[in-house]
Amino acid sequence: MSFAKAYNWLRARFPDFGLPSLSNLQIAYLAFLGFLFVASFDVWKTQYRAMEKSEEQLLRLTTPVFSGKLDFIGFAQIDDADPEKIATFVIATVVNTGAPSIARDYELFVYTPDGKVIETRRFNAPANTKIAVTLLPEKNQICLNPNDLLDIKTGSEPIINGGARQGYLTFL
Repeated sequence: MSFAKAYNWLRARFPDFGLPSLSNLQIAYLAFLGFLFVASFDVWKTQYRAMEKSEEQLLRLTTPVFSGKLDFIGFAQIDDADPEKIATFVIATVVNTGAPSIARDYELFVYTPDGKVIETRRFNAPANTKIAVTLLPEKNQICLNPNDLLDIKTGSEPIINGGARQGYLTFL
């Protein structure tokens, strides 16, 4: 059934609907305009979805996505005269699953069971100083070299997509 026949059938079937009397050529023009409108909308929708997908891919390729794993956390009294002065040693691994980037300015917040937040501050030993940490109860000792600082390993050269860096941080 052609569009013109369908239109005339609707006009005869529903005379109270108020459909105007049109020639076959006018009906063909209306059908063409309707098709053009639907086709234009479909093309726009396809292009819009392609643009959204490309923007999402661009964002994924230009945004670093870091995740971290705490490999070790240790505490040490660093001043015999001040027993409240406790250092926190953290050995961590940082993994990047996004765009290549550096990571720096690490922070540590301690949350107590009563909801209090304790802010710490970064503490770096003087350059060329090795820090010896004794792991209890076995009393194994590890040496932390200044070159192993996580800030140095992640702050100077970008971590590539899928790359990881491990190092230590110290906080007071």
